[in-house]
Amino acid sequence: MLALFRSEDPARPPFEARHDTAVLTAIREILDRGGVVAGTSAGLAVQQAAPMVSGGTSREAWARDAAAGYADDDALRYIPAGGLGFFSEALLDSHFTEWGRVPRAIRLAQATGERLAIGVDEHTALVVRRTERTGEVIGTGGVHLLDLAEAEFAEGTSGPGATGVRWTHLTAGDRIDFARGVTTRAASIHVAPGDGPAPERANDLWGDTGGPVLLALAQRLLASPERLATADTSRSTAGTGDASDPAPGPRFRLSLHRDERTTWTDPGGFTDLRLSITPLPSAA
Repeated sequence: MLALFRSEDPARPPFEARHDTAVLTAIREILDRGGVVAGTSAGLAVQQAAPMVSGGTSREAWARDAAAGYADDDALRYIPAGGLGFFSEALLDSHFTEWGRVPRAIRLAQATGERLAIGVDEHTALVVRRTERTGEVIGTGGVHLLDLAEAEFAEGTSGPGATGVRWTHLTAGDRIDFARGVTTRAASIHVAPGDGPAPERANDLWGDTGGPVLLALAQRLLASPERLATADTSRSTAGTGDASDPAPGPRFRLSLHRDERTTWTDPGGFTDLRLSITPLPSAA
């Protein structure tokens, strides 16, 4: 095991007071000289500045609150002190489309007070130039931006809810300027709706095969004349993942809204799609 931090208390994880080891000091020097530091999966997430996600599923993130720390279960948790501190523009998450992490990222951003969350798909990278504060997408998947600047949250008896999240999906060749908050597309941008078939409601959003469902639904919506598409969470999954609490947890409906700010591209990218997560009645 490669140790990058030395904790004040060896018996506790490095959640708070930490010191760089010689290895991490050398990595920082390489990065400062213009070298490349990259990682996959946890290697991507650990490049995060404070705070850093440490585990959990989208289902569990919306079944109960996020908590600081780490545990080997499905609950949403994060490290307040962050990771290696190489990236400070937004929250970071990996396996984003494949593991259905859009709702998880929204819930974590809400819990930690962060405005922007970024998710990176598999076989994809966001190449960040820290001095210029820019990034470019490479690879076969996409990079997702979730902007909570206009979002509103509620905690009701049927479960929590969120409205007004803005979702942007970048594909290969697209760029983002973090300093100006501007994205540049490699492909032509469409403002008018497409003429494809209307998307049908998805009904197994958080099931075992539900990871890519939400992105596919968004892309079908934008390629059609419709302004709204919805997806419901699975009926069959447990709420807490804890054997001591087998009762089903709350179910949710994710709504995607196209409005005057929404644009899309032929490779499947889009900008400013409005996303809401609202509780479903138990009988729905």
